[in-house]
Amino acid sequence: GTVSGTTGSCMCTGCKSGYGGASCDTAGACAASSNSSKDGSDGTFYCINGGTVGGSAGSCECTCKTGYEGSSCQTVSACIASTNSSKDGSDGTLYCINKGTVSGTTGSCMCTGCKSGYGGASCDTAGACAASSNSSKDGSDGTFYCINGGTVGGSAGSCECTCKTGYEGSSCQTVSACIASTNSSKDGSDGTLYCINKGTVSGTT
Repeated sequence: GTVSGTTGSCMCTGCKSGYGGASCDTAGACAASSNSSKDGSDGTFYCINGGTVGGSAGSCECTCKTGYEGSSCQTVSACIASTNSSKDGSDGTLYCINKGTVSGTTGSCMCTGCKSGYGGASCDTAGACAASSNSSKDGSDGTFYCINGGTVGGSAGSCECTCKTGYEGSSCQTVSACIASTNSSKDGSDGTLYCINKGTVSGTT
């Protein structure tokens, strides 16, 4: 500030930007600036990417919104995964499930390396199921134990095996008990056997 006047009527005027009061000793509230040279000494502080300025001249600070960091919120954060389907990566948080791996930075997040059987931008799209003769396959990865001519349906995580006649069980692994038929073409290959005149059918498919 600049002192003027005479003894008994002195004044302090022309305070440095950001200060006021009778003695230029009152620091004003900080204001945001996109000028990277502004350090807050005059109450104007470099604070970008939606950051919120707080404090007073000489002690300004910039509080970042999610997805940005640094003293002036000038640095985009590395993306992180979320199970919230509304997260699109604009704030550095991306919906990414089924063992997908998130990469990139705020505003350009990606979800890759989906678990087998899944795809899509967030690894949230279940692929069609495929049959397997491996009894450990439960469909969680889109591959389902389904044998003896069974037909696989559904999508990863909810696969099912529809059995042809003569077989049963969740994977068509069980041969059905034979049943009698009056159809002379039935030879028992599908569990149905031509058997008449009070004959008794036994055995399995």
